[in-house]
Amino acid sequence: MTGGSGGPLGRLRYLTAVGKQVLTDREARDARRIRHHLRSLRKLTPTLKVIGVADDGSSTFVHASDEVITPLLMVRGHFQRDDFHRSRAIAERLVPRPRATTFLDVGANVGTTTLYAARTGAFSRIVSVEPSPDNLEVLRLNVQSNGLDDMVVVAAAACGAEPGEVELMLSSVSAGDHRVHRAGDLPSTHQQVVKVPQRPLDEIVATARVKPKDIALIWVDTQGHEPSVLAGADKVIAGGAPWVMEFWPEMYDEAGTLDAIVERIGDAFRGYVDVREAGEHEHTVSDLGRLIDRLRGNWHGQTDLVLLPKGSTTR
Repeated sequence: MTGGSGGPLGRLRYLTAVGKQVLTDREARDARRIRHHLRSLRKLTPTLKVIGVADDGSSTFVHASDEVITPLLMVRGHFQRDDFHRSRAIAERLVPRPRATTFLDVGANVGTTTLYAARTGAFSRIVSVEPSPDNLEVLRLNVQSNGLDDMVVVAAAACGAEPGEVELMLSSVSAGDHRVHRAGDLPSTHQQVVKVPQRPLDEIVATARVKPKDIALIWVDTQGHEPSVLAGADKVIAGGAPWVMEFWPEMYDEAGTLDAIVERIGDAFRGYVDVREAGEHEHTVSDLGRLIDRLRGNWHGQTDLVLLPKGSTTR
């Protein structure tokens, strides 16, 4: 992502960094201005690490150095809040689970989605999973400052098929774009690497004393690491909760995991809804091939899917 430049090219660069977010011309312009002011503020105050923003009626703490999430949250007053509410509404309509009250936030970043889930009043328990040490510090701050210590369990780990340790590439642009390192050279935007623990999601849920049948919704945004998340979640999947998962074929291509995630989705789920498709149409998993072809030809190449578990039925 570059800063400062206006016009269509500058807006396109900012949109590319933001990913799935569609900004108006005014929002993109305001976001560039905020990024510029934050850079100036950090030069004046090098010790500034975290700032508080009025988000959805409450205070949310974010990284002062984040050039994607922080400006967008300041422009809109929220970050992907509408995406969360729309996805949750689709999941509740197609997979009603009135007795389940636990929410899983996998790849929780600094906790914006965790806070939106808590504010719905629909969940009595939230498990927020995040591997980045810096993000964990701000996530815990958001939990504590919003009085959610008794509701939210924070798990410091990446999710994978087996317990162990993985390398996490830290983005120099956005705290929401840290990625588990795979084979190959480091991207220019991800030159810093830290080792973090990895645990299967099944193990994390068991440690939090959550029963899979009590999970109402699972939210997964792990920057291409979704195949590994699914690989360590047999018991969670069997619990029958719907998943809202970022789906990014280009990243799976790079990691050589595209076939694995397509097979996993086919084995574990009856179908999906593409949240960014008009009409909220339910697709069978056999439609994934067409979705992949469409995303490969799209400028941002990713979407969010509501995955519908086998055995669930539409009300």
